[in-house]
Amino acid sequence: MVWFGLVWFLGCSRTDNYILSQEDKAEPNYISVDEALRMIQDKYKNAYLDYQFTFDYISNFYEKESYLGYFVRDIAVVYQLTGDEKAEMIVDHAFRFICSQFKYKGRIIPLFANKSWNRDAFARDCRLFYEAYSYTHTPEILIEVEQQLELWCREVKRDWHNGFLVFPYGMDPEDTYYDYLIDPNQNIVIAWLCSELYWCSESRFYKSAELRNIVYNEVGAALSLMDASGRLSLAEHLSLVFDSNYGGYTSTMLYAICQFWNEPVWIEAVRKMGNWLYTEFPQSHPWNTKEDYPNYSQDRFYPSNLTGRIPAFYAAGVDSGYTQNWIHFVEYKFPHEELKLELLTFNLKSLPSSYYLKNQNKKLFYTLIEPLILLDEEIRIVGRYVGHISVNEEIVNESVFLKKGKNHLKVYVTEDFYFEKIIEMEDSCHMNVKIIDENHSLFAL
Repeated sequence: MVWFGLVWFLGCSRTDNYILSQEDKAEPNYISVDEALRMIQDKYKNAYLDYQFTFDYISNFYEKESYLGYFVRDIAVVYQLTGDEKAEMIVDHAFRFICSQFKYKGRIIPLFANKSWNRDAFARDCRLFYEAYSYTHTPEILIEVEQQLELWCREVKRDWHNGFLVFPYGMDPEDTYYDYLIDPNQNIVIAWLCSELYWCSESRFYKSAELRNIVYNEVGAALSLMDASGRLSLAEHLSLVFDSNYGGYTSTMLYAICQFWNEPVWIEAVRKMGNWLYTEFPQSHPWNTKEDYPNYSQDRFYPSNLTGRIPAFYAAGVDSGYTQNWIHFVEYKFPHEELKLELLTFNLKSLPSSYYLKNQNKKLFYTLIEPLILLDEEIRIVGRYVGHISVNEEIVNESVFLKKGKNHLKVYVTEDFYFEKIIEMEDSCHMNVKIIDENHSLFAL
């Protein structure tokens, strides 16, 4: 293992690499629909055939799929990569279909849940819907996600459990609550959904004190099952099972949450989990098996088990050469699986694809993946590639003056392409600016 350290916000942008263009903003480097579908799943090609087939496809698709959000999110990614209006239309129709066919008492519930409203399916699907919204900016999607969260918070009451105020597993069709036992994956996905909406300036939950409280309690509950070495129990009632699959999934979600909150304790937890997964699950023993009992629950021999560890590897400072060899190992072990490697960390904006892919398609990440801009006591910009930023056409170094009223922020990723955001201030002020970019990010050489 090569230790690089865990450093998040390391100073200012590089102003000598790019020159502000006087021309209009350049167009994104879109890719073809075929290329985008290959990156997502080839089976989605059928959804592009015609209008009626789209409805038939969606109906048949959801008879077999456990979760409702993945198809909507994946086609929204196609729209983000291609700008193709057909993808936007399919997202719209699919989401409307879900809202009309999968509601019980106003709650969006997948078929496998049998009308039980469970925190995993609720939070996972709503977060996927929100991610789709972040690509298509369809207002109806955000409104529905907000309504689902509002309904959940009103009907599924939190209670104190092991020192944390958390949601139960959910409730049955008769509205009887299930238990409050901690399951790190489920607690963390609730926190991820609430983090997304807390930091979404278009959401009515923006900077909601209640959502912040939910995030900190759910993450705290999940990490209460982690030991000093970074091993994470599968669930509260399975305290001796430290499952590699769930550890990878939880650490990936926690990595995403850390991009929002920059909490040192949580960042350290991701680092420890990465070290645990790296140390205890090498290629010769990549997952828990029956021979590991009592550290075993069931076989989980899936490629996602293996690729889900990449963000935690990165946080732990695992050498990129090892990680790229790990990817080759996964490809060899699952030669017929669609690994979707180019988009493995599509929404982890501080993790460069070059860390785990030798020949990544950089154009995807220069002009197609918008950086995350957070505004609190400081401006934080999370992005794989950041050249420099300007506010009101003035290049920014370490601090910026924000005038009362509207301020025009531009984040340049090439010399002529930028993402922009309007920041409205009630009063003028000076504010520090901190950036994550490809060269800083989690590595501190």
